[in-house]
Amino acid sequence: TWAALAAALLPLSGDDAFVVDKKKRRTPLPSAVCKDGLKLPGRTVQDAQKVLDAAPKFASLAKRLDAKLADDGAEPWGDLRRDAGLVLFDVKRNWRTALRVAKARVLAYDAAAFPGGNNVVALDWTEPNPAAAHFDALEAAILGPQLHLDGVWDALTPLLDGNKMSAALGVPKGPAVGELMKAQRSWQLANPTGDVDACVAHLGGVLARLNEKHAKKKPRQR
Repeated sequence: TWAALAAALLPLSGDDAFVVDKKKRRTPLPSAVCKDGLKLPGRTVQDAQKVLDAAPKFASLAKRLDAKLADDGAEPWGDLRRDAGLVLFDVKRNWRTALRVAKARVLAYDAAAFPGGNNVVALDWTEPNPAAAHFDALEAAILGPQLHLDGVWDALTPLLDGNKMSAALGVPKGPAVGELMKAQRSWQLANPTGDVDACVAHLGGVLARLNEKHAKKKPRQR
C-alpha cells in the first residue's frame, strides 16, 4: 500500500512541485494531494512525503555503492554509511518502501532526470537492467556487514548528550549545541567504532567553523 501510494505520487514530486497557501507558505504537492485531496491522516501524509524525499537519495546512494564496489578506492565506506544512515534516520521503518519506489522508477523509465523530468524514455524491457542489481546491492549492504544500518534510528546512542556536549566544548545551551548534536550523529554514522575523545576532537573543528560562520554574519559596529 505504501509503495503504491508513493509510486502514484512520484510524478508530482520535485523541488518545483508545491502549492502556496494564503500565508505564502509552501507545501510539497504530494503532501497537498494526500491531505486536501485524499483526506489522509497527518501522520500518513508526513510518512508519504518522507518516502518520496528519500527515493532520489537512495537512487544516488545506489550509484555511489556501485562505483565503490567497482573501485574500492572510489569513496570511503564511512561516507557512504553516514549518508545512507542520515536517510534512514529521516524515513525510519519505511526505508525499504522508499528504496523500492526509487528502484521501480528507475526500472520503468530512463532515470537521467530522477525523480521525473520532461525527457523520460521508456526502457527496452527485453534488455536486462543493471539498475535492479544496484538497488538490490544497496539493500543488502544496509542489512549486512558493509553498512549495517537497519534499525540505526533506534540503535544509535549519542556519545554525548546536550549537557555533556556543552561541558566538553564550553558551549552554552542553545542553537549551537543543536548543530553540534547533528554533527555528532553524522560522525558516529561514519565512525561506528569511534570513541568519545575522537568525537570531541572532531566536534571541536565543527565548532570552530560554526563560530567563523557566525562571525561573518555578525554586523560590523560603526
